[in-house]
Amino acid sequence: MLNISFKGCVPPYFIGSTKITPIAKNPSPNDIEKAIRTVQKEPCIGSGLNGDAFFMGQDLVVKKYLNPEAAKREISILDGMYDRGVIIPNAQQGMYAFSGPEGDYLVSTRINGKTPNCITNPFNTANMTSLVNSLYRMDKLKQIKDNAIQDESDEYFPYYVVMHYDLHDGNINITDKEGGILDFEFLNYYHLSQNMMRQKEGPQNACDCNFSDIPGITSNLRGFEYRTLSPYLFDMQKKCPEKIDKFFTDYLKIKSEYHYKREHDFMMEAREGGKSSELNWELAEKEHAHAEMLRKPTPEVIAAEKIKIQMADFIFTQSEFEGFIGRRINKKQIEEYVNKAKGFFYKKAEESSKNKNERLYWEDCAQLMRNWSDVINWMDWQDTKLDLEYFNWNNIPEEERTEDYKKSMQVHYEHHMQNYELFNKKKSDKYQPVLFDINTLKF
Repeated sequence: MLNISFKGCVPPYFIGSTKITPIAKNPSPNDIEKAIRTVQKEPCIGSGLNGDAFFMGQDLVVKKYLNPEAAKREISILDGMYDRGVIIPNAQQGMYAFSGPEGDYLVSTRINGKTPNCITNPFNTANMTSLVNSLYRMDKLKQIKDNAIQDESDEYFPYYVVMHYDLHDGNINITDKEGGILDFEFLNYYHLSQNMMRQKEGPQNACDCNFSDIPGITSNLRGFEYRTLSPYLFDMQKKCPEKIDKFFTDYLKIKSEYHYKREHDFMMEAREGGKSSELNWELAEKEHAHAEMLRKPTPEVIAAEKIKIQMADFIFTQSEFEGFIGRRINKKQIEEYVNKAKGFFYKKAEESSKNKNERLYWEDCAQLMRNWSDVINWMDWQDTKLDLEYFNWNNIPEEERTEDYKKSMQVHYEHHMQNYELFNKKKSDKYQPVLFDINTLKF
């Protein structure tokens, strides 16, 4: 992870007991007073776990935090994005923040639009293209500076990506023509070289639901697919099933352009030479193959893309990411789904040996599913981990549970105990609805 520091346009400073953190703007006393007055007098336009948002005018939004730690984290992240020149089209940008007796506040740019809804505020070609372009800009390779090199793997593949990690529909606004991203509270910076190595470290690392179509590389586009697109498609199945086939095919054509842009990025880096040149050429070829296959997707490619979104959804909703709360666990269903998908992808890779683009596409599908097949082991690993933590908590002698210890660990372990109870109640043999019925595959 790259270090994050408060720098902004000028360093933080104090006015009395109020700490001012300039990000893209150094606020005047009038700016600060206006932000406080907005919270006091204007209606709330959005509420979240960590705070409430209010429209401040001039395309600005002020957020008052409920949690000081959440404030510190998000302000640090937006400040770090500004410092690194991470500019994302149609995405929230921090302007300034301040903390004092009156509370913790963040002023940032407003993202127009509303949450996607297949009936009242649907995706279309224009707003989906706009949104995918913003996600591409987050996935675009960023060069690691020499002073941020952490190990030899960084020297071999010296790039990082900006990961949002919370791309549910509440953090996406769309208008008829544009799509925008907000709430970067969980954003992080990952070195791609280390990210590729994670696959070798065990099932809990190999089963990353954020893996791109190119195995081993994380992708914000995948995060969008399992957090927003998947529930959107499920909603379409219920409310407007007649539109789903055209909508998804149109989405894949937009995704094809995303892969063409990624191909160009890797080619440009490959031409620079260096230790990573060969790998960059290889990744460029893979991106080109995916772009070509999605440009005019066949029914089998459409099925493959739905299967990958479904698997990412399985991993997210039935794993540690969601902490088991309110989820049904059916290992048999997931195991059957994984095995049949792997068989289908292997078969297609064998049949496509004479066509390079087809072969690379289906081989990547198979490799990704091999990585994701460890989801069963991952769930077993988490089950064991949960049992162990529950056991450890209940076997700590009362006299050893000091007040400081209780204070620091109470929330953590109460959460795990709650998860433990819910996990055991929610285990089920009932099969869950899926985006694509794997049993319809014929091969």
